[in-house]
Amino acid sequence: MPSWRRMDPPTRWLRMTQPAFVGRGTEFGVMERVWQDVSAGVRRVVFLGAEAGGGKSRFVVESALALHGEGAGVLWGGCVAEMGMAYDPFVEPLGTLLGAVYPDGDGPGPDPLAVQRLGALTGTRVAQPADGIRIEDLCRAVADILQWATTVRPVVLVLEDLHWAGPAALEVLKYVVRRCVDLPLLVLATLRSPGPSVSTELSAVISNLFAADGVLRLDLAGLDVADITTYLVRNSIVGSVHARQAAAAMRDSTGGNPFLLREVCRQLDKEALLAGRPAPISAPGAFAALVAERIGALPGHGRDVIRLAAVMGEEVDVGELSAAMERLVGERVSRAETVAALELAKVAGLLDATALEDAAARFPHALARQAVIETLSDLEQAQSHAAVALTLEDRPSARRRTIRLAAHYAGAAVLGFEAQASTYLAEAGDLTNAASAHAEAADYYERAARFAQGTRTRDELRLSAARSALLGWQCQRARSLDEVVAGSPDPELRLRAAIGYSSASWHDGQEVATARRLLADALLAPDDSPADLRVVATVCLARAHAWSGDAATGRLLGSSAIARAHELGDPEVLARVLSISLNDGSSFEQIDQTLERTRELMTLAQGTTMQVRLGRAHYHRCASHYVKGEPSELTAAARDLEWVADRARQPFWRWVSDAVAFGLALAHAELDRAETVLAQAIRDSEVVGHAVSGTDGLMTFALRRESGLPVGAAGLLPRPGDVGVWPPAALALAAEVRDAETCRGWLQHVMSGDLGHLQASASWPAALGYLVDAAVWLGDAAVAERLVPLVARYEGFNLLGSEFLHPLGSADLPLAMLESLLGRPEARAHFESALAMNERMGATLHIAHTLVAYARHLSTHPAPDVNAEALSARARVLAEDHGLVRVRRDLDELADRRRTPWGLTAREDEVLGLLRLGLSNRGIARTLVISEHTAANHVRNILMKTHSSNRTQAAMLRPPELCR
Repeated sequence: MPSWRRMDPPTRWLRMTQPAFVGRGTEFGVMERVWQDVSAGVRRVVFLGAEAGGGKSRFVVESALALHGEGAGVLWGGCVAEMGMAYDPFVEPLGTLLGAVYPDGDGPGPDPLAVQRLGALTGTRVAQPADGIRIEDLCRAVADILQWATTVRPVVLVLEDLHWAGPAALEVLKYVVRRCVDLPLLVLATLRSPGPSVSTELSAVISNLFAADGVLRLDLAGLDVADITTYLVRNSIVGSVHARQAAAAMRDSTGGNPFLLREVCRQLDKEALLAGRPAPISAPGAFAALVAERIGALPGHGRDVIRLAAVMGEEVDVGELSAAMERLVGERVSRAETVAALELAKVAGLLDATALEDAAARFPHALARQAVIETLSDLEQAQSHAAVALTLEDRPSARRRTIRLAAHYAGAAVLGFEAQASTYLAEAGDLTNAASAHAEAADYYERAARFAQGTRTRDELRLSAARSALLGWQCQRARSLDEVVAGSPDPELRLRAAIGYSSASWHDGQEVATARRLLADALLAPDDSPADLRVVATVCLARAHAWSGDAATGRLLGSSAIARAHELGDPEVLARVLSISLNDGSSFEQIDQTLERTRELMTLAQGTTMQVRLGRAHYHRCASHYVKGEPSELTAAARDLEWVADRARQPFWRWVSDAVAFGLALAHAELDRAETVLAQAIRDSEVVGHAVSGTDGLMTFALRRESGLPVGAAGLLPRPGDVGVWPPAALALAAEVRDAETCRGWLQHVMSGDLGHLQASASWPAALGYLVDAAVWLGDAAVAERLVPLVARYEGFNLLGSEFLHPLGSADLPLAMLESLLGRPEARAHFESALAMNERMGATLHIAHTLVAYARHLSTHPAPDVNAEALSARARVLAEDHGLVRVRRDLDELADRRRTPWGLTAREDEVLGLLRLGLSNRGIARTLVISEHTAANHVRNILMKTHSSNRTQAAMLRPPELCR
C-alpha cells in the first residue's frame, strides 16, 4: 500500500548551522511544549514574527532539523516578493509530498481526487475535472493530503515569508488551520513584524485564526548584549576579553538584528579591537553602501553577473544566468566565467554559502538582494529585465516561465517591450484564474491593461480584471474597474461594464444607485449595439430598480427583458435573463410567476453545462415552496441547490445551501443539526466575505432565541436609537431578555421610522415577526392595530426572512396573536390555520409556538370545544423533547398568567397591590427599585387588562371581581 518517504533536509539548511546559533532559549522552550502537543495528535500553529533579518529563517531551520531528528516529516515552502505562484508557500511542500509517495507502503494512499486537484495548485500538468476547480476544492484537497500524510508520521509544515502570500494562499491557510485540528501537524509560519510589508488582509487572517485552539505567535526580539558576546566568542570572531565591549557597540549599531550582526562582523577590524582601539562599526543604514563597495571590488564581469542575478530573483539557475549575461553584455560569456564570478561574489558575502551546490545561486537574504538591485540605475534594471526575458523566450521548459516572462517584460517595458509585457501578464492572469486564484488573476489583468496597445484592448483587460475581482469577492475593486470602462465611447464595452458593475452591486448590495445610472446610460447607446447585451442590461436594470425600492418598474423591465430574450432565441442569453429576473422585485404575490421562470430555466439547462449555474433558480424554488407551504417541492429544491453548491465554481452558493439547510433544521426543531450547519455556514461565509456580512449574526440569533441566549445577553442590548445596529434585531433581543422599557423604546423607534425602507428589504418578514412578538408581549394595542394589515398581506403563507436565515412559519400565527390582543373573533380561525400549515410543513418549532400562543389566547377567550390545557401539554412535550428553551419560557409565563386574574404578570400583580395602598408611580418605582417610567408602563397595562378607567377604579377592584 502507498506511503511516503521522509525527505532529507535541504543541504543548504545543514550549511545554515554555521555560524554558531545563540540565544532564543525561551522560544525553543515554547517549541518543545508545542511539539509535545503535536506528538499527542493535536494540530498546532506557530506564527513566528521578526523584522527583516531578525533571524526567522535560522530559528526555523534549527527547529525543523531538531524535529526531523525526532522522526518528523518536514515539508518546506516559502513566498517571494515577486514572480511567485498564486498558492505559494504551499506549492513546494505539497509538490514535494506528492513526489515522495511510493506504492509499497503499509497503508492506504492519498485520495486520487485530492491529488488531481492539487495539480492546479502546484502547477503540474494533471488533468483537471471537466467542471473546473474551485478554491474550496483546492483547500479540501490540501487538508486531505495532509491528513493522509500524518497517518504515516507527524508532519512539520514550514511556510516562510507569509507576508508575501496572496489571498488564495491565505484561504488555504485558514482552511488547513480550521480543518486539520486533530492531526499530528505543526504549521510553522514566518512573517515580518507589523509594518508596510504586512498586508491588512494577512493581519486580519492571523487575528481571526488566533481565535482557533492551538494557534500562537512568537516574536523574535533583537539579540541582547549577552547573546552577541556569546556569538562573538563561539564563532572565534574576538576573544572573551574584548567580546563584551564589542558586543555592546554592535548591539547599539545593529539593534541585535542577526543578519546585520553577521555583516558587521565581516567588516570588524580585529587588530584595532585587540589593541584597545575598536574601529567604528557599520550601522544598518550603511548596509547598502557596504554592498555597493563589495560589488565594486568584483573583477571583470563579476559586477554584471551579481547584479543580473539580483534582477532574476532570490534563487537563480546558473545556466539561465549565463545565457542572459551574453544577451546583456553582447559578447560570449562562458558558463565557467559565470560560475567563477559567482564564486567571488560568494566569498564577498553577496551570495549564500550554499550557492552553486545544485547549479543555483541564492542570495543570503532578501535584504542583500534588494541592496544589490539598488546599485543599478533604472535603465540598467530595464536592460537586465530585457536580457532575462529574451533568454526565457528561448527556454520553453523554464520553471514558472509565463509568470517570470510577465514580470521581466514588465520591467523592460520602458525599452519598448510593452506589447510583450501585456501579452504575458494576460496569460499569467488566465493561468491564475484557471487555478481559482481570482484576486491574483485580477492583479495580472490590471497590470496587463497598463501596457496594452490600443484603447479597446486596454478596456477588455480591465473588464477581465473586474470579472476576476468579482469572482474573488472584491466587489468594490470590480466596480472601480467597470466604472472606468463605462466611460468608453464603445457602446458594447459600455454595456458590458455596466452589466459587470451591477453584478458586483448585487453581490454586496452597495452602490445600487450608480449601477442604475450606468445601466440606463449604456442603454441609451445606438440600437446597433449587440442585442444580447442590451437585453441582459435591461434585466440588470430591472434588478437594480427592485433593489432601490422601485419594485413595480423592476417587474415591468424584467418582463420586457424576458420577452425580448425569447425573441432572440439564444438559450444561453435566455437562461441568463431568466436567472437575473428572479430578483426583479417580484413579491410573493407573483410567486407562481417566479416558479414558472425557475421551471423554464431548469428546462433550458437540462443536459447542458448550465446545470451548475442554476443556484439562483434552486434558491428561489426553495424560498417559493416554503412560502407557499409545499414541503415535498421544498425538499426537492433544497436537494438540487445542494447539488449545484457541490459543483459550482463560486462559494456563494455553498453558503446559500448552508443557509437553507440551517433554516430547515431550525424549523424542524433539530437544534443540534442547526448548530452544526451554522458552524459550516460561518466557515463558508469567510470565503464569501463581505457579500454576506452580518447574516451569520441573524442566523445565530435565530438559533439562540430558541435554544437559550447566552448568559449576559442583556448586557449586549443597545439602547433605543443607537446607530450601527439593525433596529428589528435590537427590538427582538429586548423582548427575549424581557426588558420592557428598552423593548418599548425600540418598538416606538421602528414604528415611527421609515417602514417602507424595511418593507423593501428581503429581511422584512423577519422584522415583521419581531415587531408582532414585541407588540403582543407589551400588550401595545395601538401598534397591533397598525401591524394587522401588514401581516394580513401574508395570510395563508409562511414568513421567510432573507436567504432562509430565519423561517418564521405560518403568517397566520402572528396575525392571530395580534387579533387576540385586540379581542377580534377571527383570531381563533387563524390559530387553527396556522397550526394546520405548520403541521403540513413538519415545522416542529413553529407547531410548538402556535400551541403556546393558542393556549394563551384561550386563557382570556375560552372556547368550549378546545382544551387549552391539552394544547399547553402538547407544547410542553415538544419543548422537552427538542430542548426548546423559548417555548418552555412562554409556557411558564402562561402558567403564571393563569394564576393571576385577567392575565396580569407577576410584576403587574405586585404593582396592583401597591396601587391599593395608594402609592404614586414614584412610590411604586422606589418600592420595586425600577424606573418611574417602567412603573407608569405597568400601571397603563393594568388599566388596559382590567378595563379600568383610572388607577383609583383599579385599586378598588378585589380578586373575586377580577376573577368573574
